[in-house]
Amino acid sequence: MILAESLIAVSILLLAVRLNFIRDDKLIPLLVLVFFTFSLIPSLSVPYIIDDVDHFHNMARAIQTNTAIDWLMAPHNEHVIPLLKAIYLFCYTYFWLNPEIFHLLIIAVCVGIVLLTYKLVFALTRSAPAALIGGSIMAATNLFDGAIFVITNSHILFSLFLFLLLFYAVYQYSLREKTSWRLTAFSAVLLLPSTFALGLTSVVFAVLFVYLCLPPDLRRGGKGLFPSLLTAWILSLLPYVCAMGAIIHADHYKDIGARSVFEIANFLAPVPFLINHVTMKLIPSIIANPYLAFGLFFVSFFAACSRAREVAWRQILFFVLFGLSNNFIIYVFRSAWGPAYLDFPRYYVFPAAMLALCYPLALHPFLESKPQFKKMPAVLLVSLLCFFAVTYGSLRRHANAHRAVTETLLMQNFYVNFRKAFVDYFQESDARKNLRAKNVNILLPAGLARYPLRSAQFYAQYILPARINSRIIWADETDPTFLEYLKTKEYFFLVE
Repeated sequence: MILAESLIAVSILLLAVRLNFIRDDKLIPLLVLVFFTFSLIPSLSVPYIIDDVDHFHNMARAIQTNTAIDWLMAPHNEHVIPLLKAIYLFCYTYFWLNPEIFHLLIIAVCVGIVLLTYKLVFALTRSAPAALIGGSIMAATNLFDGAIFVITNSHILFSLFLFLLLFYAVYQYSLREKTSWRLTAFSAVLLLPSTFALGLTSVVFAVLFVYLCLPPDLRRGGKGLFPSLLTAWILSLLPYVCAMGAIIHADHYKDIGARSVFEIANFLAPVPFLINHVTMKLIPSIIANPYLAFGLFFVSFFAACSRAREVAWRQILFFVLFGLSNNFIIYVFRSAWGPAYLDFPRYYVFPAAMLALCYPLALHPFLESKPQFKKMPAVLLVSLLCFFAVTYGSLRRHANAHRAVTETLLMQNFYVNFRKAFVDYFQESDARKNLRAKNVNILLPAGLARYPLRSAQFYAQYILPARINSRIIWADETDPTFLEYLKTKEYFFLVE
């Protein structure tokens, strides 16, 4: 069904071109962006799950004890992420557990990633078809859909957005030497580690970008950024230095019997998995349609070989290093948990960006020759193929998002019903005294919470308003009137 709908959309577009309703290919990038954005809309209804639960619980406790600043700067496993925690705090303060605002921010970040990919390829090639290919791959791939839908996994999207913004700002500053681009690059380096620890590699990649991607006449301007970027990097490093002890001895290492990060780091185990990751999943699945994915790989490969002297191999090398080394770092510190923990959707974000940038760079010299395919201009054919890939991937993403909403509906209903069980009781009974309630265990599916078994007191910490939570006394037995109320209203999850 998705394939048929995609073909219908492409046929309508081709007909519009043939009838001269569309006079140039400038409308295609806009249509690509519209279809991509449309595919993300259902994700607005996916609730906070998994690590979000811990974030909200710890945040609510910090608010009540006036230690919110300490919570913002406290490490989350190996990451010190005050920027993301500040977003959690803002959303919780003004929108409680309604996830729409956070998801809207993620959608904006995803649109920004597609736009920056397009602009970065265009900046390096000055080719609209090449830029369209790069942006379309990022808009079409379904490999990291899970990182878009699940807020817990979205941190790596923020990181990629800031990396791409950094590279584009370095290029623009080297070209024009405007203060605004210097400040943009400075801000990107400063904020990157506050979304994901991989952001600490930003200065290294900024330097490599200048030497591998910029033409010789622009490198001087790029080098002029180094002092500012180094200053921003040192400032971004300070929270990690202050929390180094907690990072080295993170609690989750105890899950596998390790005492510190040094006991789980393995630099050899990830190598075969990374090779398999690229050859068996990334390349054949970068575009949702496998035939198109393989076709894109082989066309890029043979186009690069046929015009090897014209291909910007240094730029391709840079993006290969960017995509693979970042994932390799992740695998070094995650391989101890086993292969099942290395195949999460969020770990395809950087490699997908790598191919989205490498493929158009390899195809660029071939496209510049303006080839014809049975009297059809290559630009038109490329535009139609890109539109088909994005349409197909967007329809799949739209369906996947609806599925994610259905699978997580239980969590959303739990948030609502848990709150109503207490709030409505206090309102209906006009109770002015404290309430004794048994601290029962609440079991949720493992896919919805990091720890599927939590106590009622744990959830009350962040689900209930402070004025009600403060009036609950967690005891061995529940007040009989409240117990009868729970049974009448069928809130059986609080009746043990």
